[in-house]
Order: sequence, then structure tokens, then C-alpha cells
Amino acid sequence: MSKLKIAFLIDNHHVDSHAYDLIKAVKKDKAHFHTPKLISLSSNQARNSNYGKIFTFIRNALSYFILRFEIKRLIKNLIYEEHGQVKGVDSLNLEVINIKPIISKSGLVYNLQDNDIKSIKGNDIDLLIRCGEGILKGDILNCTKYGVLSFHHGDNRVYRGVPAGFWEVFNGEPTSGFIIQKLTEALDGGEVLFRGNIMTASYWQLNYANLCKKGNFFMLKILKDLSNDGKLPLSESYIPYGNKLFRFPKIFILVQYICIQLLRLIKNKILSFLDYRTTWSVSYLNHKSLNKPLYQADTIQNPKKRFLADPFLFKHEGKNICFVEDFFYDEGRGKISAYELSNEGHTEVGVILEEDFHLSFPYVFKFEENIYMCPETNEKNEIRLYKCNKFPDSWSFYKTIIKNVSAADTLIFPYKEKWCLLTNICSSEIGDHNSELHLFFSNNPISDNWTACKSNPVIFDSQKARNGGLFTYRNDIFRVNQIHDKAHYGRAFGINRILNLDENGYLEENIHKISPNFFNNLNGTHHFSYNDSFLVFDHWKNKRS
Repeated sequence: MSKLKIAFLIDNHHVDSHAYDLIKAVKKDKAHFHTPKLISLSSNQARNSNYGKIFTFIRNALSYFILRFEIKRLIKNLIYEEHGQVKGVDSLNLEVINIKPIISKSGLVYNLQDNDIKSIKGNDIDLLIRCGEGILKGDILNCTKYGVLSFHHGDNRVYRGVPAGFWEVFNGEPTSGFIIQKLTEALDGGEVLFRGNIMTASYWQLNYANLCKKGNFFMLKILKDLSNDGKLPLSESYIPYGNKLFRFPKIFILVQYICIQLLRLIKNKILSFLDYRTTWSVSYLNHKSLNKPLYQADTIQNPKKRFLADPFLFKHEGKNICFVEDFFYDEGRGKISAYELSNEGHTEVGVILEEDFHLSFPYVFKFEENIYMCPETNEKNEIRLYKCNKFPDSWSFYKTIIKNVSAADTLIFPYKEKWCLLTNICSSEIGDHNSELHLFFSNNPISDNWTACKSNPVIFDSQKARNGGLFTYRNDIFRVNQIHDKAHYGRAFGINRILNLDENGYLEENIHKISPNFFNNLNGTHHFSYNDSFLVFDHWKNKRS
């Protein structure tokens, strides 16, 4: 390991809260980094605008209204309490190198003079991180050992331009992306070292804040890995960009956005007043193969003031048991219940596991003649196992296999010579379990000794990452993934054949997508389970309580 000398490129002595957090995190980590430096590319030059003064005033007033309203709403959540703040870097007590760049007439492009480049080289800096707005050109891109790293808070395959996080919300995109890139002379054409896609949030500033928080975590991870290994991640292959360059929205777009947001808030208020709720249900189908249509399935009636979701099948001693999340509205948390399925229909076994915290996703597996359940226990910030004392209705806590982790929807299964664990972890603090799929290995599934895959997260895309089931068919293992829309959890699910997984990575191929068209008036579906006798799945609609 070699401690890195890092400098942050800033526009002046004030930065936004996300850049401030990143600088502070690097300063704090003395194991991987020397005390960082700041390079202030200060300038008083105003940027030119081709927009008329009156139109500029109106547009600025509208954007100011949107920002104030959304930030005020956002910071009620303590996770985002500093979002929108501008912080002075002087409080960090770091060395600041002040440089006057040569700025283009547009006010966008920054070049540095030769003596300033020599000054940066003289500080023996390993890496520069861009935290300002200027487009960097010239020798600054190559004057340090590892170049200049920068964020682009957008999926650069689809969205290039400004403002970050806005257009995905406005256009109703299901995902919003970010990349970490090594800058080159090409505008928006840097070497992509890392990318991630999260579920698009319901409004602009929440979407932007989530992208920043996710981006900061993985920038810090890249820097630590660079310190440990002495190399940056391999960059992606270049692909042509076929979309337009997005610019700050004009007046009619901002007005339209305000109207869309107001209508959404009014709709939600009305639905809440009328006591409409997201209501999940579970259906099952007796079959001899997978070719029966889902519309022929029977639905288990939800108990009063409860809903059922996340069904998992497990067959033992001739009994086909469907384990489900059983959510109690009055208690605001889920328990695990069971139903026995047969040719004659279904029989309720009842609640078989409950805690004083939320339980869901009751994945069950067998090891050495014992049966274990690994339900979601995210509220405990750990991955737990429960052991079956008497099948199917007696279970007790066995052990915690991974501690201090924000994880959901865990699958544990044998693959070749190892046991594998696939789980959805939120690496940042925002509680997003839809975007990252992480892989772990162990020789023993009930051990607390699990090794993380080197390429975690093996999937970083809210359209693919979240687990929705696992089953075996004709000796192949299939992972079910949840598919989400913009601010819309559980729209559909996909079925994927696992092709390979090992300590270096994970590979699957998509086989099929199931949309909620099998029954009338459904809003979504997100879970599927299968064995040699039955298949089960869930679905939801907005229903009045």
C-alpha cells in the first residue's frame, strides 16, 4: 500500500456540501492518504448568456423557486440535512494553492499557464479530483501520475449536459446514472472507470442528492483501491453518444415540471385521504412445467388489515409450503407466514416467525439435513439465519452471518465447490437496496466467514440488481430480478440464467421479462418462485383499505 497525495480542484474557497464531504473523508483517512491539498481555480469572469435578460430573470426565478421548495422538503430527512449548502473550505485547515486560469470567452473552458503547471508538479501530487464546474483542457490533464478524476452525475450513454438529475425526472426515466471518469481532452468523453444506475427519484433535488451520495462512496472506494493496488480500474470501451447535449431547461419546461410535481402531490394527497394503499397479494399455480399462463393462477386472499408478498416455495416430507411476508398494517411491520399448497388448494399455516422489527423475503435452504431461513432483517443492520425446529411452523434465531451491513433480499445457494450469497446492499447511507447486487463466497453457508467478490457490486443498475427469487430448472440456476420505474417500486420482474460466478465476477443472461398483465388492473409484480409442483408470484394494486 502507498499513501496517495491528492489535490482537489475547486472554483473558489467555497464548495457544495457533497464536495466538502468528500474532501473531509479523504482528510480523515490517514491510512490511505496524505493530507490533501486544494487548488483554487478562482476567477471573476462571468459566463456569457445568449438568453434575453427578461427571460433569464424569469427562468432564474422559476429555478430558484423549485430549488428552495425541493431543498426545504428534502432536508427534513436527516440524511440530506446539508444538501444545498455551500461550505467554506477554510474550516478544513488545508493548504490552498491559488491559481488564475486562462478562461475561454464562454467562461466554460479552463487552461493553466506553464508556471501553474510547474507549481502543481512541484507539489508531487499523485492525483487531481475535479470538484468545480470548469471544463479542463491542456497540460493539467496529465501533470500528475494518475491524471484528473471527475464525476458526471448522469448516465453518459444517455444524458450529457446540465442540470444533473433533472432531465431523468422530467422525462420519467426509470433509472438515473453517474460515472467516475478520468478526464481527457474530449468534452464529456473521459475514460469511464466506474458507473452506477439508481432508481430515479420522484423529484429533482432528491434524485441529484442520491447520485451525489452514491458517487462519493464509490469515488472514495476507487481512491482506497488505488492506494492499496497502485492502479486505477480498467476503463470502459468508448461508444458513440447519440443523444443531444442537454442544457438548462427553458421557461416552459420549468413551468411544465412545476405542474407535474404539483399534480403528483395533489394525487398522492387525494389517495391518502381516500385511504388507498399499495396492496400486495400472492398467487399460485399447480403445474407440470413452466408453460402454464399466469392468468390461470389462484390468489390467496389477504387476511384482514394485512397483505402477503415475497413468496418462496420449499418442499419437505411431501409438503409444498409457501413462505410469505405477511405485512400487518396496524403494526407497520412484516412477519413471516406459511401456507400449504396442494392439488385441492391452499391452507393457512399461520405466522411462523416474528420479531420486534420488520421481516420479509423468507428465503429457505437446506444444509446438512437442517433447514434454514434467511429473511430480510435490514432493520437490524445484519444478515441473519433462523433454524427450523419443526417444519414448517417452528423456527428460532440461529446466528448472524454478516454484521453491520445495510442489506436486503438475500439468496444463499451452492455453486460448484462453494456456497454463494447474493444480496442487495446500500453502500451509501440513503437506504437504496434496489441498485447494487453484491456477491459473497463461503465454504459453509451457516458460517459467519464470507468473502466478498473483488468486483462488488457485480451489478449496479436498479433495473437488474434487486433479487426477486431463485429457482433451478433443468439443472440451470435462475435468478429473478425486480424491475422498477421512476419512484415506482416493483413494476415487473426478469428471469436470468446464471452463467458463471466466482471470486472475480458474476455473469447472467436475461431469459424473459414478466409484466403485470396477467390479471386486470394490476400496478406491478416483483417476485417469483418455482419447484416441481407449483409456481408462486406476487402482484400489487392500489386498493382502498
